[in-house]
Amino acid sequence: MKEAVIEFKGFQYKVRENDLITTQKVENDAGELVEIGNVLLVHDGDKVLVGTPYVPKAKVVARVVKHYKADKVIAFRFVNKENVRKKRGHRQELSELKIEKIVLE
Repeated sequence: MKEAVIEFKGFQYKVRENDLITTQKVENDAGELVEIGNVLLVHDGDKVLVGTPYVPKAKVVARVVKHYKADKVIAFRFVNKENVRKKRGHRQELSELKIEKIVLE
């Protein structure tokens, strides 16, 4: 089974075919394909291709499953005896991708 290490949206992911990964929100709609060309490493059986920094002519094709928001993260700032209280919440927008295939041309 093929495995790959890809760089996507500033993060690195180790993926196989039919894997689900969660990444930063992509612009494509749900159901559309995304081609990821920044492949750092490909492992196919006993053959390993390591890029410098990327493997030439290699790409990963993924399908957007859904878009959603992560759980709320609370940032609270408090200064003792100064009457300073700041409470902020943040929900990151995420996308779930299903890896369709790893292509070596």
